Amino acid sequence: MLYDIEHLVDLEACRRAMPFRIAELRENDQDGSGRELIARAANVDPKTLRTFLDGGRVSPESLIDIIERGLALKLADIVRPAKVA
Repeated sequence: MLYDIEHLVDLEACRRAMPFRIAELRENDQDGSGRELIARAANVDPKTLRTFLDGGRVSPESLIDIIERGLALKLADIVRPAKVA
């Protein structure tokens, strides 16, 4: 649910982007695992990132931060309404 509307998240696209994003983040930060780097870039707890990547529910704010700041993807490319009217 994203603001009371059911959405589908393309988790495969998120996972495919991870190695490239980790490489970018490692240029400026050598500390921590890849997931920790992404979580820091998104300003979320690593557990929240793991919940997201496992397909669990996270807050709308965390979802947006993970996709846009952590993974450097565009929300509109990753998240789609579950039902199209």
